[in-house]
Amino acid sequence: MKFFLDILLLLPLLIFCSLESFVKLFLPKRRKSVTGEIVLITGAGHGIGRLTAYEFAKLKSKLVLWDINKHGLEETAAKCRGLGAKVHTFMVDCSNREDIYNSAKKTTKAFLPAMMKNNHGHIVTVASAAGHTVVPFLLAYCLGPTLEPEEVVNKLMNGILTEQKMIFVPSSIAFLTILERILPDRFLVTLKQKINVRFDAVIGYKMKA
Repeated sequence: MKFFLDILLLLPLLIFCSLESFVKLFLPKRRKSVTGEIVLITGAGHGIGRLTAYEFAKLKSKLVLWDINKHGLEETAAKCRGLGAKVHTFMVDCSNREDIYNSAKKTTKAFLPAMMKNNHGHIVTVASAAGHTVVPFLLAYCLGPTLEPEEVVNKLMNGILTEQKMIFVPSSIAFLTILERILPDRFLVTLKQKINVRFDAVIGYKMKA
């Protein structure tokens, strides 16, 4: 009985929080300052990692850049220093566990205790939306339209600076993940049949005779 009473007492809080979240949808999100903050970026020698480093450099963060590509890493670091940021570079092969651990002893593990003690910091993981919604035979990082690195970095930076827990690029994927959770399975099966996704080739799949 006490359990149900506790649940009932939570209802006013649920209503308030729901209304608060609804109102915040229409208010501009305040961006936090990252000036002087330590930012570790993996894959900083090219692509999204490089562009993200540039954006943090413009905001005068202290950058720790990792990449296996020495030339690309040095190019990124030089541009970031030109933008006024303090930069430390490390040659790291993120596919090599020992290499990661050795580099982490020099950088990341020196920062984590302070982050936990001060309850301050932001860890960002970039992953495929295929972890949230799937289509048969579709590979990770192949959902939806082709994305430009600049578009991804713009959304990424906005998510970090406005303290968002999760962002989707493109944003329409967020809507699809919600639909997949609330719509009946039978309807979803029919919907995917109607969409009729076709492939030029399916690797590792043998058609039955």
